[in-house]
Amino acid sequence: MLRLPQYILNVIGRIEQAGYEAYCVGGCVRDMLMGRVPHDYDVASNAPCDAVTEMFENTVATGLKHGTVTVIADGHAVEVTHYRIDGKYSDGRRPDSVTLTDDFTLDLSRRDFTVNAMGYHPERGIIDKFGGQEDIRRRVIQTVGDPDCRFDEDALRILRAVRFASTLEFTVEPQTLAAVARRAPYLCKVSVERITAEIMRTLGGSRPSALGTVISGGGLSHLGIGDGNIEPVDRMACSADIRLAAVIKLCGGGSNTLRKMRLSNRTANRVHLALERFDMPLPHSDGDIRRWLQSCGDDTADIIKAAGVMKSADTSATVARLAEIIGRGDPYRIDMLAIGGNDLKPLGISGQDIGRTLGKLLEEVTDDPSLNTREQLISLAQHIH
Repeated sequence: MLRLPQYILNVIGRIEQAGYEAYCVGGCVRDMLMGRVPHDYDVASNAPCDAVTEMFENTVATGLKHGTVTVIADGHAVEVTHYRIDGKYSDGRRPDSVTLTDDFTLDLSRRDFTVNAMGYHPERGIIDKFGGQEDIRRRVIQTVGDPDCRFDEDALRILRAVRFASTLEFTVEPQTLAAVARRAPYLCKVSVERITAEIMRTLGGSRPSALGTVISGGGLSHLGIGDGNIEPVDRMACSADIRLAAVIKLCGGGSNTLRKMRLSNRTANRVHLALERFDMPLPHSDGDIRRWLQSCGDDTADIIKAAGVMKSADTSATVARLAEIIGRGDPYRIDMLAIGGNDLKPLGISGQDIGRTLGKLLEEVTDDPSLNTREQLISLAQHIH
């Protein structure tokens, strides 16, 4: 028996008290079976939207044309969607129409992957018509039905397949994987924002190289990411942002890729900085490490580790020294200097010269942190000025 939070039990109970069926469905069932805590819980039911709206005090009409009402239960948003059958997908992304049904099995049959095509009821147990539990046991991602048809319906599923493989540490079933490669070019039908979101979630998983099949199939060529071997990214113990920089580097992309992906400014800046550092020699001296810290800040360790993998270099000692430098409090930012702008004014330094002088002082203490005392910096500033 799976453990559901009380607010979900309340939602299911209220719907069934009104004479309808209701099941938890999709990713929450998969996660519970894997011993994970779901991020959210979706409910499928044969209750019409207007009936659901009448049952609960607080609802939001989020998708009435698709049979969905969002119920606010104890402060949680729960999507309650009528069992449905999807119509034709003319745009390769969303169904042109949906048909409501009372058959839960038909509703499950329209879903993307077997591990997501299960329902759960606290009394009736698990409803699994397509082998989802077995695929969880085998740690396999495969579509419900023919993979080419599933990907033709919604091209985003191509990326979802590899994302689940990465985040769940599963493999993609051979026929499904072959369809991923064949249908990868169809991703041009999907908005760049959705593609970027799936890429970042994939790169944040345990096996980011799962994205390689999409890349080799030409699925990201419209973003400037060409074919390349991204298996080394699996060995990079770093953030998704820095892994993205590695993928771009390994696949011949550049700054144009960052623009096409419509990344946030923060992410784009981090990726751009990592790309620049990948072309530079790895730091060796403590002074070099402090200079990397000046440029890379909190990303320094991640960039060093990623660069080390691509250069086939062992960076463990460098990363350890980096930690020591940070732990000692060695200065690598202007605000870490023992003096500030107000200390320079009595020396006759003003305006833009203050910033320039502090910058030169930082260069000095970067090479020799022992100089970072008020007395020595004042003396150095007098000579610099």
